[in-house]
Amino acid sequence: PHTARIVETLGGPTVVGQRVRSRDQLAERLRVGLPYSAFEALLKSLDLPRRVLANTLHLTGRTLARRKREGRLAPVESNRVYRLARLVAHAVDVFGDRQKAAA
Repeated sequence: PHTARIVETLGGPTVVGQRVRSRDQLAERLRVGLPYSAFEALLKSLDLPRRVLANTLHLTGRTLARRKREGRLAPVESNRVYRLARLVAHAVDVFGDRQKAAA
């Protein structure tokens, strides 16, 4: 999927960063850690309970609370969020829209 669709799944340019236009720029964001709001955007995009998404990403409730307080995910957690967002973006590309992709 295109980087723009992945960025949109992660909450758009205001969450990920205005200058993210390529995979290399997105990779740099992952190395420093995505904002916690990227997790929230993915949660909204998937319409899943918080606990289900946290378990899918191997995040405990305590870790998630700490990341929310800090405002940033760790690089390894950011990578997991990115990979799931990339999968969602690919499903949207294949099925044409988010509702069909989620079905």
